[in-house]
Amino acid sequence: MGGAKLPVTLANSSSNAVFAQALALGGHPGAARQLFDAILAKEPDHVYALRGRIALEITGKNGRAAIQDAQRLVTIEPDSAEDRLLLSKALDAKGDSRGADQCLWQAFHDIPANEQIYEALRTRFQSRSGDAAAKQVDVEFDRQRDLQLEREFV
Repeated sequence: MGGAKLPVTLANSSSNAVFAQALALGGHPGAARQLFDAILAKEPDHVYALRGRIALEITGKNGRAAIQDAQRLVTIEPDSAEDRLLLSKALDAKGDSRGADQCLWQAFHDIPANEQIYEALRTRFQSRSGDAAAKQVDVEFDRQRDLQLEREFV
């Protein structure tokens, strides 16, 4: 496997994605963005590069681009709770709180009994609609866990 170096190739794209993430975390978003873009030009479905670019887009208040990338990511990794939560954050970054709610609710049903999604959905519903809404999420989550346990024992 190649190390992080230019030009970006299929052999070194993962190393470059890690390096781009380090650049972003180190306060160099422009350089990170250029590297993520170069990786995605070579390999449009590179999940690490997509995740990194989405984080930059959210931070940079570019919600529309973040949503496009996050939707692509969810298409590639439909069972990833992390990626569903990232899509919800992208929708929030664009100011689409209703879309973010729907995204979380869909993820809650598509990936049943997932703690991360449950916590995010419960927190969101409680802050918006109060204890009754949170209780509804609790009841549904308990049902999902029970069904999952049943499947595991059968």
